[in-house]
Order: sequence, then structure tokens, then C-alpha cells
Amino acid sequence: MLRFVASKLQEFYHHNKQSNSQTFGSMPFLKCITFVIELFVLFQRIWFAVFRVIWRMFFSAPLKNVDGENVLVTGAANGLGRLLSLAFAQLGANLILIDIDEDGLRDTEKAVKYFGKKVRIYVCDLSQRSDIYRTVSEIQNDFAGVDFIVNNAGIVSGTNFLECPDENLAKIFEVNTLAYMWITKAFLPSMLARNHGHIVNIASTSGYIGSNGLIDYCTSKFATVGFSESIQCELRKVRRTGVKVTIVAPSYFKSGMFAGCTSRFPRPLHLDSAVTKIMKGILRNEEVIFVPWYMQYMPLLKALLPVRALFAILDFIGTTNFMSGYKEKEQ
Repeated sequence: MLRFVASKLQEFYHHNKQSNSQTFGSMPFLKCITFVIELFVLFQRIWFAVFRVIWRMFFSAPLKNVDGENVLVTGAANGLGRLLSLAFAQLGANLILIDIDEDGLRDTEKAVKYFGKKVRIYVCDLSQRSDIYRTVSEIQNDFAGVDFIVNNAGIVSGTNFLECPDENLAKIFEVNTLAYMWITKAFLPSMLARNHGHIVNIASTSGYIGSNGLIDYCTSKFATVGFSESIQCELRKVRRTGVKVTIVAPSYFKSGMFAGCTSRFPRPLHLDSAVTKIMKGILRNEEVIFVPWYMQYMPLLKALLPVRALFAILDFIGTTNFMSGYKEKEQ
């Protein structure tokens, strides 16, 4: 209510200042009252947000129903993408699976079809925008709409910055960041029209804290986090509260791209347990999901501590030598 009053006072002030500046002058008193009300609204909103977090520590939000929803997953041929696809299928969702690995896609398709829901696979090179839009066109012909977008596909070079060829750097951004943007841009208008949908962007803790030997990957994930936060802001601006955005920030998995990599903290994640936590967060409309949970405090340390102190922590937990056990894989 106070927020509404403050907005009306602002409109009244600006309208009358322009139409009759001699009569109203600068209207300092009205401007001051408006500012005080806005401050009160600000503190009220902050308190409500903090209270909501405390409340959810004891009373979890209900899981939303995805039965019959159309869920698009990129990078669905293996790893996290495959397990997320299976998790959605078990809840009754229809699956739209995208990857460049056709054999892996067909394996995922067989596993998902076991649950009897509609599933379609689309072989697509996510580093090529034209191939993405071709695939989007096929999906729009096969499905009435997309309710969930799970932007999961990702690659890494595993080399130091100066040793990474330019074309590899470009490809990492095309797959890890730009593909997320093109796919979201293609299906977001339909979500906005229905005021219904959910965009899930798989980022990384490396999208909040830089790491040695991962400049290309970290930078692309920083961009993914920024893209996700900006989409959240735009949705608030147009008042489409039915369209949700979730950033998923896992550390690293025991298998997959970072197999062989080690750190003191956090320990390598097991896919099964990580997927369980990620799915619960998505179905509860959480804005950010850190796995493991304590990694959410790393950005706070980054903001509060001197840079050298942060580097000391990163050295202690093993970030500096994290990539020493990396084994290059085919992209």
C-alpha cells in the first residue's frame, strides 16, 4: 500500500512540476515525504525477504506440479543433463532433449521413454546460432509450447588462457553462454504471453569465483549468472511473476568434464545426490541453488575480504591447483 502511495506521489510531483513550475517550485516538502515513504517501503521489503528465508528454513515451499509440462533440456546426452531429464520424466513431464551427441541422446531417450511420456530428441550444434534456430523451429512444430527451459550444455578447454586457441575461446562462449541466450530468446515470448514458464540456467560456483586454468569457463559462467539476473530484473519490470528464473551453481562433479580434478573444499559432487537437491530447488522456485550449500558464502567472503585474503582462502581450499588432474576429453 505504501509503495503504491509513494508511486502516486512521484507521479503527482513530476506532473505538476512540469505543468506549473512557478506555482509548485521544487516542492521540497512533497519530495521529502515521498523519499521517506520509499525508504520505509525499502526496509519493509528487505525485512520481508529476510523473514521469508528464515521461514523457509523451517517450512519448505511446496513442490510445484510438472505433470504434462514440456521440458526442454540442452546437453541431455549424458551427465547432469541426462539425470535432470530422467528426474523430470519421473514427475510426468514431456521431454525435449537437445545435444550434439546423437548416440548419447538416443540412450537418454530410451531411459526417459520407460516412464511413458512424450519425448523428442534434436541433434543440434549449440555453437551455431543457425542450427539452434533450425532446431527451435522443429520444436515449435512438434510442441504447443515450452514450459521449462533447462540450459545445461557446457564445455571447457582445460588449458591456460595463453595456450587456448581463439576459436576454442569463441566456441566455449557460444555453447556456455550465447546458446542459453538464443534458446531463451526463442521461447520466452510464449512464456510471457501465458505468464507461465521456468528458465533454469546451469551456471557454476566458477561463475562467482574465478579459478586458475579455467579462465574461459569461469568467464562464460560469470556471463551466464549476469544474464540470469538481468532476465529476473526484466521479468519484474513487466510484472510476469508466473515466469521464474533459477540459477544453478554446482561446484564440480566426480565424473564428467572435471573428472580427475581435486580440491580440499568442496569435495567432488556425486551426480545423484546433486540432482536431488537441484530438482527440489527448481520445483520450489528458488532463485539460486548452490551445491554444496555452503558455497553460497563464497561471494560474501569475496565482497567482504581484501583480495589477498580471498586468494589465501582459495590457495587453502585447493583452487590454485584444481586443474592439475584434468584429463582432456573430446568436445
